[in-house]
Amino acid sequence: MTSQTDLLSHNTLSAEQLAALLLFSHRLSTQKTAADVAWLTVQFAADALSLSDCVFYAMHIQQTSVLQIAAYGAKNPEGDEILNQLEIPLGQGIVGAVAKTGVAERIGNTSHDARYIVDVEPQLSEMAVPIIARGEVVGVIDTEHAEENYYSDTQFAHLKLIAAQVAPILYSILLEARVSSKDYARAATSNFLRIMKHNLMTPVSVILMKSQLLQRNIYGELAAKQSKAVGQITDSSKTIAALVEDIFEYVNGESGQDPLKVETIATATLVNMLFGKLQRMADSAQLALDASNGIQRTTLDVDLDLIVKAAKRISLVVCQDMQAYDELTVRITDADNQLTIAFSNQLEALTQADVQRMLRPFGQIRDDQENMLNTRHGLELTLAHQAIKRHQ
Repeated sequence: MTSQTDLLSHNTLSAEQLAALLLFSHRLSTQKTAADVAWLTVQFAADALSLSDCVFYAMHIQQTSVLQIAAYGAKNPEGDEILNQLEIPLGQGIVGAVAKTGVAERIGNTSHDARYIVDVEPQLSEMAVPIIARGEVVGVIDTEHAEENYYSDTQFAHLKLIAAQVAPILYSILLEARVSSKDYARAATSNFLRIMKHNLMTPVSVILMKSQLLQRNIYGELAAKQSKAVGQITDSSKTIAALVEDIFEYVNGESGQDPLKVETIATATLVNMLFGKLQRMADSAQLALDASNGIQRTTLDVDLDLIVKAAKRISLVVCQDMQAYDELTVRITDADNQLTIAFSNQLEALTQADVQRMLRPFGQIRDDQENMLNTRHGLELTLAHQAIKRHQ
């Protein structure tokens, strides 16, 4: 915030004006919301500069436009009402240009400026001052008047001082709102994963390339154990690469950067593609596949590639504990305009005797001080719960 010494250095203002500005600065520090700051500002600016019109614009949380959140004059017929509330994209109009460049503008005759946007009524003079904190434009204070060349150098300088007082308060409020918003979280996550994708995929690609060259005996003949180990490295690298791609695709979809590619397809197309992929996977793992289609409709509106990819990923998770000849069951149904793909695996159940035998080594632990066996019920119950939940 501009200090008292900084304010007093501006000799364009009278002692009375400076005192009012200092009081305004103090009142700003008690405001809790952007709207509170905005309404206080337009009222103060109108009184201090003898304005008939004043509008406060705040930067949108996505920083693509500025929105009118408070007004004085014709745009504020009563209460907190804003007549013809505008949202202006960055770069459009005089206000949008100021929001984008961070440079204050004073227009003597708006009829000669192609950027001018008529709000309630056409006006000839306009003055727009950016609210800047830490090098970032967080809002704009704008005023218009019917007379040509209405605004003086003193009014221009005074409005800049008002904006300087508002800047740190508005910045902190908008930053808090931005950080706590889902849009910000999604954008931040997306940016992080974009960097992570590059930093992770580069070494994974090198590992995958080298392991495949080793498998082809480019660097010499491999022994059986070496070949098996390299094969495991190749498979694991492919899994990591596919997982990173899936995560990146999911975040892009959640953030709206990669919208669904919905199309109308025949139900049989989805069923045949999905069951075909699952059957090949089951055959490779020596699993029994019981798949059935309960969809009544003949067509579906879906993103086919995304559904098949998601179903394949889920099936891999479901099958990770399955052994040869275990059974994987897949049911596809539709109801209430929703498509359901249900996976279940049939594993050999653990008997109570199996559970007790598995837990016996943990149930009795030697106490060196007492030289006796104690039952550790907490550990036993935890392990039993995990084992039963995993195999139920």
